[in-house]
Amino acid sequence: MRKIVSEWTGKQIKFPDGISCVETGVEADCIPLSGSSYKILMYVDSVGCINCKLRLPYWKTILTEADSLFPGKVDFLFFFQPKDERELTYLFKRDNFRHPVFLDRENRLDKLNRFPSPMEYRCFLLDSDNKVLLIGNPALNPKVWELYKQQISGNTQPEPKAAQTSVQAETLKHDFGTMKTGKTYACTFTLTNTGDAPLVITDIKTTGYGSDLEPATGSAGSNDGNKG
Repeated sequence: MRKIVSEWTGKQIKFPDGISCVETGVEADCIPLSGSSYKILMYVDSVGCINCKLRLPYWKTILTEADSLFPGKVDFLFFFQPKDERELTYLFKRDNFRHPVFLDRENRLDKLNRFPSPMEYRCFLLDSDNKVLLIGNPALNPKVWELYKQQISGNTQPEPKAAQTSVQAETLKHDFGTMKTGKTYACTFTLTNTGDAPLVITDIKTTGYGSDLEPATGSAGSNDGNKG
């Protein structure tokens, strides 16, 4: 993670010419690639679960909040490489997502920039020169959206760091096999606090292909035991 952030911070994003745009499946005018103080670039390829990657209802909330807090200051650039344009159109209409998106049918944006593989690192806050200020997907992690808002508003004072601890897990991954629609699946991960500070779990994320747990440090806080 740190290597990706360090590598991409300050890098200038290159945009291809001649990419067409649609809005709810209908040809539309594209958002200008220059002119605004900030841009949020979201790139989605055609691999895996497109609906899982798009998270359109979350983006609708972010767009509404940005328009209220920073009118005319932030442009949102959604670049999608469609495998099935009919599926995209269906998702746009289903979620009533009314914002122009770039249809990068030949995946030219990624070919120019070679984005990181993890989808949470294929979203960027850019400055007016298209240089990366922050990296992370606010539709996947609300804390990223808070960082984006701080950067845009100019309030970039870091919060005091909580005491850190360390965690050990009995297992890091569970494979559910073939999952059937409508059926509930569950598994249990046992974590042991191996550090000196209390362990508080503030966020859990799963992948779209099973349940994975990444070893991480936890923040200090009130906790009644060492296992969670």
